[in-house]
Amino acid sequence: MIKIDAQGSDFTIIKDLLENTDYEVRNIQIECQYMQDQAPTYVVNNDCEAFKAYMKYKRPDFQLVRKRDNCPSSEYNFLWHLDDYKRINVDNLLVNKR
Repeated sequence: MIKIDAQGSDFTIIKDLLENTDYEVRNIQIECQYMQDQAPTYVVNNDCEAFKAYMKYKRPDFQLVRKRDNCPSSEYNFLWHLDDYKRINVDNLLVNKR
Protein backbone atom coordinates (compact mmCIF):
# COMPACT_ATOMS: atom_id res chain seq x y z
CA MET A 1 0.00 0.00 0.00
CA ILE A 2 1.18 3.47 -0.87
CA LYS A 3 -0.10 6.14 1.50
CA ILE A 4 0.76 9.73 0.67
CA ASP A 5 0.10 13.00 2.47
CA ALA A 6 2.62 15.30 0.87
CA GLN A 7 1.18 18.75 1.51
CA GLY A 8 -0.48 19.05 -1.88
CA SER A 9 2.02 17.09 -3.98
CA ASP A 10 0.15 13.77 -3.79
CA PHE A 11 -1.10 13.85 -7.39
CA THR A 12 2.37 14.62 -8.78
CA ILE A 13 3.98 11.84 -6.72
CA ILE A 14 1.43 9.22 -7.80
CA LYS A 15 1.74 10.20 -11.47
CA ASP A 16 5.52 9.86 -11.23
CA LEU A 17 5.24 6.51 -9.45
CA LEU A 18 2.75 5.01 -11.94
CA GLU A 19 4.44 6.37 -15.06
CA ASN A 20 8.13 6.02 -14.26
CA THR A 21 8.56 2.92 -12.10
CA ASP A 22 7.74 -0.77 -12.23
CA TYR A 23 6.64 -0.76 -8.60
CA GLU A 24 3.57 -2.98 -8.17
CA VAL A 25 0.88 -1.15 -6.24
CA ARG A 26 -2.42 -2.64 -5.05
CA ASN A 27 -3.70 0.17 -2.79
CA ILE A 28 -3.11 3.90 -3.03
CA GLN A 29 -4.25 6.40 -0.44
CA ILE A 30 -3.87 10.08 -1.23
CA GLU A 31 -5.14 13.39 0.03
CA CYS A 32 -6.71 15.74 -2.49
CA GLN A 33 -8.90 18.81 -2.56
CA TYR A 34 -12.06 19.70 -4.46
CA MET A 35 -10.84 22.97 -5.96
CA GLN A 36 -14.31 24.10 -7.00
CA ASP A 37 -15.47 24.03 -3.35
CA GLN A 38 -12.84 26.29 -1.83
CA ALA A 39 -9.62 28.13 -2.60
CA PRO A 40 -6.66 25.73 -2.87
CA THR A 41 -4.75 25.05 0.32
CA TYR A 42 -1.51 24.51 -1.63
CA VAL A 43 -0.16 26.13 -4.80
CA VAL A 44 -0.09 22.86 -6.79
CA ASN A 45 -2.51 20.74 -8.79
CA ASN A 46 -3.96 18.37 -6.21
CA ASP A 47 -7.55 18.48 -7.44
CA CYS A 48 -9.71 15.44 -6.61
CA GLU A 49 -11.52 15.60 -9.96
CA ALA A 50 -8.24 15.72 -11.89
CA PHE A 51 -6.96 12.75 -9.92
CA LYS A 52 -10.14 10.74 -10.59
CA ALA A 53 -9.92 11.52 -14.32
CA TYR A 54 -6.24 10.54 -14.42
CA MET A 55 -6.85 7.21 -12.69
CA LYS A 56 -9.82 6.43 -14.93
CA TYR A 57 -7.72 7.10 -18.03
CA LYS A 58 -4.32 5.76 -16.94
CA ARG A 59 -5.28 2.97 -14.51
CA PRO A 60 -8.88 1.82 -15.14
CA ASP A 61 -8.04 -1.38 -13.23
CA PHE A 62 -8.15 0.63 -9.98
CA GLN A 63 -11.41 1.45 -8.21
CA LEU A 64 -12.07 4.28 -5.80
CA VAL A 65 -13.27 2.33 -2.77
CA ARG A 66 -13.38 5.03 -0.15
CA LYS A 67 -13.55 8.79 -0.01
CA ARG A 68 -13.57 10.57 3.33
CA ASP A 69 -13.78 14.25 4.18
CA ASN A 70 -10.54 15.02 5.95
CA CYS A 71 -11.06 18.57 7.20
CA PRO A 72 -13.14 21.73 6.75
CA SER A 73 -11.04 22.92 3.79
CA SER A 74 -12.54 20.43 1.33
CA GLU A 75 -9.63 18.00 1.62
CA TYR A 76 -10.42 14.33 1.15
CA ASN A 77 -8.62 11.06 1.65
CA PHE A 78 -9.13 8.80 -1.35
CA LEU A 79 -8.35 5.10 -1.25
CA TRP A 80 -7.83 3.43 -4.62
CA HIS A 81 -7.71 -0.34 -4.87
CA LEU A 82 -6.51 -2.61 -7.67
CA ASP A 83 -9.60 -4.49 -8.77
CA ASP A 84 -8.16 -8.00 -8.95
CA TYR A 85 -8.94 -8.80 -5.32
CA LYS A 86 -12.21 -9.23 -3.46
CA ARG A 87 -12.33 -6.72 -0.67
CA ILE A 88 -13.94 -6.07 2.68
CA ASN A 89 -13.89 -2.37 3.52
CA VAL A 90 -14.60 -1.63 7.17
CA ASP A 91 -13.81 1.92 8.28
CA ASN A 92 -10.02 2.15 8.13
CA LEU A 93 -9.46 -1.55 7.45
CA LEU A 94 -9.04 -3.03 4.01
CA VAL A 95 -8.74 -6.81 3.98
CA ASN A 96 -7.83 -8.54 0.74
CA LYS A 97 -9.05 -12.07 0.01
CA ARG A 98 -8.37 -14.29 -2.97
